[in-house]
Formats: sequence, structure tokens, C-alpha cells
Amino acid sequence: MYYPQQRTCSALPHTQGSEEISSKVPAQLSAAVMIACYINGGDAEARAQALEVEGSRLLALADPESAETVQALASHLPVLEALFLKLAKDAVICKSPTEKAKLLKASLLAQASYGRTVDLLSRLKRRAERWNTIDEG
Repeated sequence: MYYPQQRTCSALPHTQGSEEISSKVPAQLSAAVMIACYINGGDAEARAQALEVEGSRLLALADPESAETVQALASHLPVLEALFLKLAKDAVICKSPTEKAKLLKASLLAQASYGRTVDLLSRLKRRAERWNTIDEG
């Protein structure tokens, strides 16, 4: 969960260029990166490097027109489709009415997320095409 009062992580190991990134990375993201590195056996340098990579990725994803953002959104589509199909199939097979309703609701939420993601991708594409066709002369 994101807590606005904890916007950035202040006690991070610093490497070259990490001050700019760590000042913009939410504390929850930096904590998740640090924990993942610790679990994988990384030392302080590996944790700082991982934070820089994830911080750079986060900053790239903050720009809605960046190729990274569009690629990240597009990569969610097959997952959402598979989730919808799996939950819908489980809802059909399920015998309990309450469980069937929960599974059906979850599958419809996945389907709605798929639709919203496709809509967002199409709007981003239209916006990019509009910017590319402006005559500057």
C-alpha cells in the first residue's frame, strides 16, 4: 500500500547517480527491491544497483508516451485474457453458488481491466500519431 507521508526512501546505499533516482522512488518500491535482493543473497552494492535499475524503470514508466510504458501495458493483455478465461471456466465448473458468483465477478473484473487497457493503449497510440503528424512549418 502506498502511504503519501513516506514518499521516498532516505536510508539507501548510494552509488554513482543513485541520489537522483532514490529521491524519486517511492519507499514501498525501494523496500520491495531491497527485500528481494536480500532474499536472493545480494550485498549492499547489489541492492543499490537493483534500486537504480527499478528506479530508472519507474521513472521511464511515469512518461505515458514512452515506449516502455506502452510495452508494459501491452504485456498485461495476455495475462488479463488468460485470467479472465481461467476464472470464467472455474465459475462454470464450480458447484457452490456463492463461490460461482465470486469467480464470475472476478472474471468480469479481469475482462473489464482488459478492455480498459486496450482502450488506454489505443488512446496513447492516437496521441502519439497526432504528435507525429503536426506540421511545424
